[in-house]
Amino acid sequence: MVRGVGEVPVQSLSVALMLIGVAIMVVGGVVILFAAFRQSVLWGLAYFFIPFAALVFWIQHWDESKTGFKFKGIGLAVLIFGAIISGFGAPAKSDEVATAAKAPVSTSNTAPSTYSLEAERARLNLPAYELEKKNRREVVRPPVTVPEVKKFEQVWADTATKTYYADGCKKLPPNAYRVAKSAVKAQGFSEASCR
Repeated sequence: MVRGVGEVPVQSLSVALMLIGVAIMVVGGVVILFAAFRQSVLWGLAYFFIPFAALVFWIQHWDESKTGFKFKGIGLAVLIFGAIISGFGAPAKSDEVATAAKAPVSTSNTAPSTYSLEAERARLNLPAYELEKKNRREVVRPPVTVPEVKKFEQVWADTATKTYYADGCKKLPPNAYRVAKSAVKAQGFSEASCR
């Protein structure tokens, strides 16, 4: 929507009118509620908590409630007017969009249904990751060699005698626990022969 300096868009105006209408209706409801409490506390509580007590109060005490009722009517009119003009601000379809929506879909430029990545790779004589990069699909990276991780040699440590036993020993002390060999050497344990 193109608008000049100082113009207010229709959508903003309609929202403002609807909010003003609701506010006027709330004011009317509060005026009637005060009138009900002025009549008696029971009428006020009934108006507030019992669903159709407001209608009964309007009919029986029209002189006290007509001002609030007029506020509610004016607020409803402003609200409806705002809702009506909100439909006029909706953007219309442009001619290009309408023409494109009516145009038939052409299937002559679509890829054949028997497309295979391997056939395309062979035709272009490219490695797999280059073909994927060319087609802007997920890039398949060449294999990466991962260096082997050094593993710690495990031994059985005996804290009572400050000795350690090789992992393959058959007979171990009852209080031995498994730990890295470098850890027991750093703590000053000495190597014991297997029993």
